Amino acid sequence: MSDIYLLQRNNVYYFRIKVPKDLVPFINRREIWKSLKTNHHRSARTAALKLLYHTERLFLHVRSGMFSKAEIKKFRRPLIRPP
Repeated sequence: MSDIYLLQRNNVYYFRIKVPKDLVPFINRREIWKSLKTNHHRSARTAALKLLYHTERLFLHVRSGMFSKAEIKKFRRPLIRPP
């Protein structure tokens, strides 16, 4: 994984990914940002890889149309604070 999903601000790493345009109405965000709560690059990469896996699964599930809005909210809850 390259570091394209990592961003460092004030010595803390963040995970950042753009939400595909077709999924924005379901996710209610254009981007997902999450603090990785570390200033160590290696730890941040590991955490970002896990979050990338979960966000890609979220995108796949939303696109499949198999889940209700309530199920989508439950699945995205660990990734995104409510708007």
